[in-house]
Amino acid sequence: MKISGLVIGTRKAGTTWIYQNLLKDGRFRVSKKVKESGFFAGSLRCDYEEYSKLYEEVGQGHPVEVDSSVCYSDVAPDLIEANCPEARIVIILRDPVDYLISRFVHSRRKGELRESSLAESVEQNEWLRDELDYAKILHRFRGYLERGQLLVLPFTLLERAPVQFYDKIVCFISAGEVRADVVPVEDKMNVARSSKFPYLSRLLSDCAKYARARNLHGVVNWAKNTGILKFLEKRVTDDNRDLLEIDASRVIDEKFPTSRDIWQDLIAK
Repeated sequence: MKISGLVIGTRKAGTTWIYQNLLKDGRFRVSKKVKESGFFAGSLRCDYEEYSKLYEEVGQGHPVEVDSSVCYSDVAPDLIEANCPEARIVIILRDPVDYLISRFVHSRRKGELRESSLAESVEQNEWLRDELDYAKILHRFRGYLERGQLLVLPFTLLERAPVQFYDKIVCFISAGEVRADVVPVEDKMNVARSSKFPYLSRLLSDCAKYARARNLHGVVNWAKNTGILKFLEKRVTDDNRDLLEIDASRVIDEKFPTSRDIWQDLIAK
């Protein structure tokens, strides 16, 4: 089995939504065991044959991996080239200001960030700086862009026209073989929220990481389906959002002006 399509991120840019819709689309094969295997990011310690078992008994369509960790991995291009060099790759970029806000709220809830401000979080965490460096992300996969195997889409297209967004992705992955006659669901998924009980949210997040590292994906999926996470979460208020937007704009202007330029060029196309 050769993967024909890779939706590799970025994070907080609709990959969960894409995965859930591909699960229902019989023309594509995505693993029901796990959304993000980590194989092409170099975090799943197995060979390609073992990785392929994630796709057993899931139909006969185009095999697709959805993994938002891949676009941040320096080893990913080599792993893709070694195992599925003809795969078509999709990257979704989000307004870097919105991205920083969403990632900050989400990561604070999960305990990945302990700093109280956006600026301090960026200053203290290299992984967050890497995620905000759009030029670095695109440079990793420049070879695929040159060969016509990379599609870069703006997250705003999903917000504005989800059917068109889905249509572009599935047609690109299949090299124009199919059209998106399956109408995708329009509800957002995995929206960033804060936590009512931070310690408990962090504990559950750590348990999920432990389970995934031991290939206990079914346990993680079962826990998600119980709805306990929604009970622990709450939406960010408009007032807090406004304050975060001011801080995020300042951080992006000062430290990531190139990412803002890349974003502006993308939505201008």
